[in-house]
Amino acid sequence: MTVQESKGKTSFKPYRNFRSGLLRRVIARYGWNPVQVTRVRGAWRVETEDGTFALKKASCSAKKLSFLHQAVEEARSQGGDALLPWIPTGKGRPFLEERGRAWYATRWSGGVLDPRDAPAEELIRQLAVLHRLLEKPADRGKEFRYRAGTGLVERWRGHRERIQEYRSKLKTRGFASPFEQMLSDHADLLDKAFSFAVRGMERFVETERGIPPRYTLCHGRIHPHNILKGDRGWIWIDWDHARVDSPVRDLALFFRQFSDPSEGGSGILSLLEVYEQERKLSRKEKKLLALYLAYPDGIGELLRQYRKPGGIAEAEAVRRLRLELDRLRGVRETLGELWPKRSAHQRAGKGSAAKENAAVAAVQSRAGKKGNAG
Repeated sequence: MTVQESKGKTSFKPYRNFRSGLLRRVIARYGWNPVQVTRVRGAWRVETEDGTFALKKASCSAKKLSFLHQAVEEARSQGGDALLPWIPTGKGRPFLEERGRAWYATRWSGGVLDPRDAPAEELIRQLAVLHRLLEKPADRGKEFRYRAGTGLVERWRGHRERIQEYRSKLKTRGFASPFEQMLSDHADLLDKAFSFAVRGMERFVETERGIPPRYTLCHGRIHPHNILKGDRGWIWIDWDHARVDSPVRDLALFFRQFSDPSEGGSGILSLLEVYEQERKLSRKEKKLLALYLAYPDGIGELLRQYRKPGGIAEAEAVRRLRLELDRLRGVRETLGELWPKRSAHQRAGKGSAAKENAAVAAVQSRAGKKGNAG
């Protein structure tokens, strides 16, 4: 058996694991006689004479992995063809534990999706079906339910403060790169988006105790790398990161990855309409979706990468920032639909609600003034 790595995709740690016998023991417990084992992103590609398998060390505990396996199998029994069955170990178990960590395996399937070729409407319809099929199994995972808390609010505030602090340093420095200048030029747009998201999430935590209107099993890592083209359609992989949460968390991730920024808010709303043909969202769920969409976490992550020594090149940073700003403008265009303004009668005596509506209006107004600048 030979072991090799996909170019630039892993550290030397897997080699040490292999030499120490950990990977060899895990493979042996599946009863495989491998011809070649290759590291591909977060999994091992194990080629045998009987087929090729994807072997992965789970990111969660064995207890949670057991729950996830049951949920996946129940969804598959109800028509969830986008989910792969897990390969049993040599003793017929759905996964195994080795040195305190759980491992599971599936058949190796398909190729990685290029987001430029993504059939977004087909994928979001499939996501809606998965959410519907996984809702009932998720009810049995109450101990794994996610509830937004003050920690999330403080983390969002912290991200906002770090961006504001960085902009303040630029003013005292006296010069700015093209990326930094673009960031400064859109300071008000970012501030309004942060204000709306943070204030809205703070109120959600206070009034609803951070509990969403409805739970399902969310994928949690929606990305082109986790959606494969199989022989019979699209396959969603890497469910060991899944968690019981509001479906709008997955929707916000999906729109970030697969909506076209050039289509603005209409692109997001048209995809949401396709989703709702399979699974309707309540008014409260749409408002929660608005908060997750409005929070500009992509810009915060981009700034972190930009400041990192040897990070992304200037031209690439500018290109990605422009895309993020386009997305933010698109989100602004959806707020009237996702978070409709209350009537004068409804606003009477509702101070907090009035503040939220004012924040929505501020985001819409500022983004509208910027237009397609930058």
